[in-house]
Amino acid sequence: MTALDLIVRGPYVPTPVALADLQNSHGVNAGASRMYSRFFGQDSVLMHEASHTEMIRDTLAQMFKERPELRTTPGVVIYTKTQTHNTPFELDWLTEILADLDAAEWEGLTLSMTNCASALAAVHAFEQGGRPMIILSGEKAFHMAGNRLSVGLLGEAPLAALFNADGSRPVVGSMVRHLPRYYLNPDDMAADDRHALQSEFESGFATFLADCVAQHQDFFDRKPVVVPYNLNVPLVQRLLRNLDLADSIVDGHSGQFGHTFCSDNFLNLTLFTVPPQTPIFLFCAGMGVTYSAVLLDAEQPPLYPNPKGPNHD
Repeated sequence: MTALDLIVRGPYVPTPVALADLQNSHGVNAGASRMYSRFFGQDSVLMHEASHTEMIRDTLAQMFKERPELRTTPGVVIYTKTQTHNTPFELDWLTEILADLDAAEWEGLTLSMTNCASALAAVHAFEQGGRPMIILSGEKAFHMAGNRLSVGLLGEAPLAALFNADGSRPVVGSMVRHLPRYYLNPDDMAADDRHALQSEFESGFATFLADCVAQHQDFFDRKPVVVPYNLNVPLVQRLLRNLDLADSIVDGHSGQFGHTFCSDNFLNLTLFTVPPQTPIFLFCAGMGVTYSAVLLDAEQPPLYPNPKGPNHD
């Protein structure tokens, strides 16, 4: 069984930048700042000092530093992303990073068709493969035309989440669902689709979460902590209230730092404390539209007392 083992944020922690200081990077004026703060509880965004390649390399390097035995263990690194323009398709940049880190045993690939749901969708897609996997995320919010949404601002938070058989929190379930009618970005949709999306996004999200609960009732009977994503927090809270899960949101979740593309769920696991004996329910949505969720069990005793695994003295 695959389990969550470790999440690393890299050696350089992103810096919260106040909304009032985002005019140049996000095009946010005083009126917009008040709107984001009042309606969505956001007071800053996370910004990273490094370039895209540097922050991804440094985050992976931190993972291999903390788990050096992984360098010679065949596995797969899945870079999950929303944007297409900061990872040019003609450059084998991820393979080059792995080679630079002496991790040639690792296969690198990217997953982007599910947009901001891609990190959890990757767990759903690859957790049965048997190999260790690293879910890698983090993008640059570098252009004001693409990092400002009507329901939240986007920021930068590179993360690497390791899943393998030695992990402490087994994956006990996962779900992914698409609304393929809305595959385009809202600005590019036909007017009828854009209008319908305003109601169908929430109703589809509500149905998806209700189905998660119905299909895993034993899990939810154990009162898991809910760790959602950080976009449109009022909507998230409304959906959870309708399922009687609002009181289960992890303490401290407010969306104050904004939406960090595919990093939200794993970022929140690094920021907020979840009791080890408590299961975890992660969920998010991405335009496209895709909803995804992962269910993690309470912490289990290590499969192998030796942290290097079963074949080491």
